[in-house]
Amino acid sequence: MKKALLSGIAAFAALQLAAEIAVPATGWQISKDAVNPAAVNDVFTATSSGSDTILKITDFKQFPAGANDLLVFSMRFPEGKKTMFQMFWASKEQPNYSEGNSIRQAITGTGALETYCVNLSGHKGWTGTITNLRIDPVSIPKNAPEAFAIGEFKIIDAAAGMPVPARNWVSATNCKFTGSGDNIVTGEFIGKDPFIGAALPAKIDASTLKAIEFELKLPQGSAPVGQLFWMPEGQKAYSEPCSARFKIPADGEFHKVTIDLSKKAEWKGSIVALRFDMTDKPAQSGQFQLRNFIVK
Repeated sequence: MKKALLSGIAAFAALQLAAEIAVPATGWQISKDAVNPAAVNDVFTATSSGSDTILKITDFKQFPAGANDLLVFSMRFPEGKKTMFQMFWASKEQPNYSEGNSIRQAITGTGALETYCVNLSGHKGWTGTITNLRIDPVSIPKNAPEAFAIGEFKIIDAAAGMPVPARNWVSATNCKFTGSGDNIVTGEFIGKDPFIGAALPAKIDASTLKAIEFELKLPQGSAPVGQLFWMPEGQKAYSEPCSARFKIPADGEFHKVTIDLSKKAEWKGSIVALRFDMTDKPAQSGQFQLRNFIVK
């Protein structure tokens, strides 16, 4: 009995350990239409050599789809070039790759590694035990080879923390974006009360994620106080009660900020949108930068 119990505990532990997949740069192998592979500084690089580049994982460990619902990956592609990234998966229930068991992400290259965050939980095929997966990172005309790179690649439980990549900050009011390369949002002030808005990768479960963390750089002359607004599902506009203020030096350097929302009664239910007011009063010149934004 004791032996059987220990065996069961070991099996359960193994399942939990396999519950999150993270593929290192050395974990990719070319299956089709790519040449010159290399893995340097945790980044896999290669050059497409056909119309449908395919990479497979050399040491795949199956894991439960239900415990992992967020794909986070970074990819570098030449500036201005467009391609379509696609991930396929197989499961015990559906052992063959198919279009139905895949997700797509449009890529417009910036020449730098850009992070993408894709919600998998709403996909009807993302169920059961995932037994294998592959990525098709480049899909371009056959006679147009392009260098590409894959950096971070992991599939995680959104309840453990959800990043909001630079490219997900899509709207700007009284400021303008001047870049999002290297996973940094960069912008300039053009009016009073500047703020930016995020397209969230997935709804935020406020019952499990109770803090927000980011790094912000404000130019000298900005007010050292900012404000974060959130919008619960069903609410039509941002409101003062659904917000939190933060302090940060305005000295042209990055500073880490953590906002604890665990005691905020209005932080509840599903959060569907975020608005980030980086400063109450912008400097007359200089740029702001935002990076490493995560809800945790």
